[in-house]
Amino acid sequence: RPNSIPEALDLYAQTGGSYLAGGTVLLVNHHKGANIGSHLISLERIPALHGIRETEEGIVIGACTTLDEIEHSALIREKAFSVWQAAAETGGPQIRNRATIAGNIAGGSPASDLAAPLLALGAVLRVHGPEGSRELPVSELFIHVFKTTLQPGELIAELLIPRKEGVTSRFVKVGKRNA
Repeated sequence: RPNSIPEALDLYAQTGGSYLAGGTVLLVNHHKGANIGSHLISLERIPALHGIRETEEGIVIGACTTLDEIEHSALIREKAFSVWQAAAETGGPQIRNRATIAGNIAGGSPASDLAAPLLALGAVLRVHGPEGSRELPVSELFIHVFKTTLQPGELIAELLIPRKEGVTSRFVKVGKRNA
């Protein structure tokens, strides 16, 4: 249970474990038989990975911010409506209380409700890893189904939705069920 991003990166280097935030994707992968390592590195105590704030660049969302927090954010509803809609329509309340914004896209799942609005709004990931820090446009994240350009040991710290005056967005979920 690290208290900082450097501490989390060190724990990964020592253990080769898996980062754990909400755990919704990690648990699915584990139940499918994927190797998630013998150590889980909880990110919940790292303040830098939480919260929603507006800066001169745009809206910054911490990677461990839950979909419930996004759904109840007046700032997201006002300035990134499609992200607000997607968060509100993901799973049920129990899932939204645990699922995080970074977890929703980091696994490369085609079922990610937040991927489309983040792509459309030109979101950028701020990633930290063994090789240092980098900014990764969401448009460069996805390689294939369940494959991303995230490197082993990298973690998403935050997402930036760039400020774009006069831009509005909407999200329509297409699916066979509502939750």
